[in-house]
Amino acid sequence: MASKRPRKHNALVASALLLVVWSLSSAILAAGSTQLERCYEELTVLSKEPLRTLDRYPRYLLQRHQAQVGSDIAEKLSRCETQLSILVVENRQLNPGLLNQLCSRSERVPRDYASLQTYMMGIPSLQCESQWFDALMPAQWQQLQPQLARINSLEYECTRALEALARGGRLREMLAQTTQRLISLSRRVFTSQWRANLTELPDEVATALAEREHQLDQCERLLTDQLAATHAE
Repeated sequence: MASKRPRKHNALVASALLLVVWSLSSAILAAGSTQLERCYEELTVLSKEPLRTLDRYPRYLLQRHQAQVGSDIAEKLSRCETQLSILVVENRQLNPGLLNQLCSRSERVPRDYASLQTYMMGIPSLQCESQWFDALMPAQWQQLQPQLARINSLEYECTRALEALARGGRLREMLAQTTQRLISLSRRVFTSQWRANLTELPDEVATALAEREHQLDQCERLLTDQLAATHAE
């Protein structure tokens, strides 16, 4: 009798593991189906209401990065997202009023939470940065997105450090110093891979994103100069 108990116990454990695996697989399949449905929904809405493009599409991209998609649905989703990307470009070209003429680089780092979410995920403002984003196919965008999220994060931290210095105080100065060192260390690893990826992109995209890195250079240089000036006082 005693010898049967371990076998029974092992069978129960195996059954429990199978149930967990099945549950996870079902959840992934359901997530993939839901993602495909969301893509079709965006196609429908933006076909009927093109003026909602700038508001809805970045939110779709943010949600897309947070979703798990099974291989069974990937091909259908890719076709849908290619159609959606083309529609977004067409909507912007046919409706120039969508563009905000007041958009400026000095206002790049967003101040409200919804915009900050997409910014920190590397999702561009379709008002400000669509000149390169429109030239990318969805697969190219997926490849570039993690690095763009990283460069946005570095610029955000640099901006926060500059704001801390402007407010004054020893603790804020120490925060700015620490941030400057972290940015410098991060870029030693980040920059070579970033530039290697730019060589594989269309020329107009590579040019725009080289400028994007140059803007981070400017912020980092300004932070370094202001820290030096603070020490000289």
